[in-house]
Amino acid sequence: MFGSSLSVVCVRDNAKVPKFLVNCFREIELRGLTLSGIYRHSGSISQIQKLRIQVNQSDYDMSSYDIHTLTGAVKLFFRELTEPLVPFSLFDTFIAAHKVTPASAKQDAFVNAISQLPDENRETFRELLIHLERVSELSSDNQMTVHNLAIVFGPTLMWIACPTEESLSTTVVIQGMVVEYMINEQRILFAL
Repeated sequence: MFGSSLSVVCVRDNAKVPKFLVNCFREIELRGLTLSGIYRHSGSISQIQKLRIQVNQSDYDMSSYDIHTLTGAVKLFFRELTEPLVPFSLFDTFIAAHKVTPASAKQDAFVNAISQLPDENRETFRELLIHLERVSELSSDNQMTVHNLAIVFGPTLMWIACPTEESLSTTVVIQGMVVEYMINEQRILFAL
């Protein structure tokens, strides 16, 4: 599960979105949406590793883990994919979509970029964005606005293939902006 490709995980689970993520999102939404710093604070490394071993053995019961462990495991899952959720071949397409103006053309550029994602990437992205929108709806309690979530997830979902020191700082900001736009507009982007 961890350290694999998204397509291999989805085939193994016979699903378009990994069962691990679906179960984590459900547990987080049931028990942790008001937890301050959700997704910003990391869980215990030993607990995340314990969960990782459990999931690698196809045990998806998340109920005994605290929320920070679950959110840490979600981020770890995306970081350890063999290729990011936004594949290297589409990195520039998503960055370019963010730069498009006016707003209607930008929306079209994102819809086009999303349509090029492999099915499992597109469906997983959609589920993640829906989940992050739910987290942000309780930002008055959890302190995780769309902007804060985008800062956390931008570099996790979009990796630059060969970063230079100069490009890295600029790219991290743009990655966050791409994810922020997609969280805010996910209902429209994935409905088209």
